[in-house]
Amino acid sequence: MAYVLVVTLVLSGAALSAERALRLRRRATRWVWVGAMLASLLLPTLIASVSIQIPDIGAPHAPRKAIVLRDLTTLPLPALSRAADAAPAAGPALDTLVRRGWLLVSATLLLLLAASAAQLFWRERRWARATLAGVPVSVAPGVGPAVVGLLRPRIVVPPWVVASAPPAQALVIAHEQSHLAARDPLLLTVGVGLLVFMPWNLPLWWQVRRLRRAIEVDCDARVLGAGHDVRRYGEALIEVGQRQSAFLGTVAAMSESRSFLEERLMIMLKQPGKWWKLSATLLGGASVCLMAVAVQVAPPNTGTGSGLGGTAREAVALDPAVFDGYVGRYRFPGQTIFTIARDGQRMTAQLTGQGAVEIYPSSRTEFFVKVVDAQISFETDAQGRAKALTLHQNGKHIQAPRIDEQAAQRIEDAVSVHVQSQAPFPGSEAAVRRLYGSLLSGQPHYDEMSPDLAQATRDQLPQLLAGARQLGAIQSVEFRGVDPAGMDTYDLRHEHGRTTFRIALSPDGKVQGALMRPGP
Repeated sequence: MAYVLVVTLVLSGAALSAERALRLRRRATRWVWVGAMLASLLLPTLIASVSIQIPDIGAPHAPRKAIVLRDLTTLPLPALSRAADAAPAAGPALDTLVRRGWLLVSATLLLLLAASAAQLFWRERRWARATLAGVPVSVAPGVGPAVVGLLRPRIVVPPWVVASAPPAQALVIAHEQSHLAARDPLLLTVGVGLLVFMPWNLPLWWQVRRLRRAIEVDCDARVLGAGHDVRRYGEALIEVGQRQSAFLGTVAAMSESRSFLEERLMIMLKQPGKWWKLSATLLGGASVCLMAVAVQVAPPNTGTGSGLGGTAREAVALDPAVFDGYVGRYRFPGQTIFTIARDGQRMTAQLTGQGAVEIYPSSRTEFFVKVVDAQISFETDAQGRAKALTLHQNGKHIQAPRIDEQAAQRIEDAVSVHVQSQAPFPGSEAAVRRLYGSLLSGQPHYDEMSPDLAQATRDQLPQLLAGARQLGAIQSVEFRGVDPAGMDTYDLRHEHGRTTFRIALSPDGKVQGALMRPGP
């Protein structure tokens, strides 16, 4: 969350600079804040989790190159990285609690917006109808002038506008019709709706406030651009400001706070200074620089990769010919194939159902991944040819012996058929229940596991037992499908949380692979 807040703050600064540059050029500014809000929601997610698969045009059958966006960032935040490293690992229950809290706040905000819309709809039915300056309007005490409604927006004014002089009425209607023509109510509703996704992001709330103000400033510019007198229009704004209307939520309203009203009047009356072009250029440049900074801010725990002990690693120079001894196929427990390939001066690794990622040498037989905290070590023979590899990740050390190409292809074909079927392997749900139940009791059924999985379970039993007891017994199991790696995926509801459980069975029904994570 801290990373998202930093990115949002930097994007807010970029939007503020862009807004001021555009105002000097007498251009619309509301789209700047819409863009800033969308970028604040999408950019952190894309940078932290997305990789782009690029095919090699010269070798179309070779593994695709994976360009990981987070690996392209160049501005690490030491404070965030230290905090992430120092923070204890959250248990499934705590992770579930955070997710539920986030969901609850988002749902509450959504319900408040829906309630506001329902209340407005109910009040509209009692409003009177009138015609001002040839335009049909609704009349409601203490409401407006404003545009209300999303699907069928319409103008609502208080009774004092109906009783005012025709020239003043014309200016009020011109302002609200400008909102209608520009679809400002829809734009503001979208902006407020985006808050539902990240209600804890305070800079995002500030961006919505700036969007609301930009909408009014842009509307003022359109009204004056249509030929209305600036002095009379300013007087109309002052009169509206002196008669504050009721708050209607996400509506485009002529009435705003007095401090903002003064700002709007100054913007309308201010003439460009001598150096306005230079100022606009400098502000535009500052906005571009800040956007570049936001893109380059690195999420926590990224950079040069980590070693087996979690310390920073750097790639070492290695003769690419050494790679040839490692190229091949390796089998992890279950039906998972690990493919090591050489791409010129690069080495890539690819798990079944996943994209290829580049791996970097830290020694002659050890490599690391920059995308995640994972390392690979090779066991070689006297000629330097790998006999097996070990994947070191999340405190686990999983060995994968080398297999020939034909055996790997048979396994991948079987996985492909299972994935296409999207049907559970016979007995997999029962295996999930027995496996989890045995872990919860502290007496795993090792005889129902493959030797490798049984050993891994013995090694990690204290952590597995603690996690299972924190979640409690299974209350329900729901099949979700077969993942790209060929593992049956289930949603488990426990006494104290929910998890996603993936399981792979051998033809004889033994559990070859299992993975449980908080979720869904």
